[in-house]
Amino acid sequence: MRYDDNGKKIEDFILNKEPFNKSNILITGKNFGWDLQENMHLGLF
Repeated sequence: MRYDDNGKKIEDFILNKEPFNKSNILITGKNFGWDLQENMHLGLF
């Protein structure tokens, strides 16, 4: 998670650090984002 529940950036998160914070594309595994999609399907977002 890049941000906490209050919307504040979590500084320790790897995608918030240089040089990763300037990335436009993520190369991920086949299950990346599955939980988010499932939660959206259930109406949790």
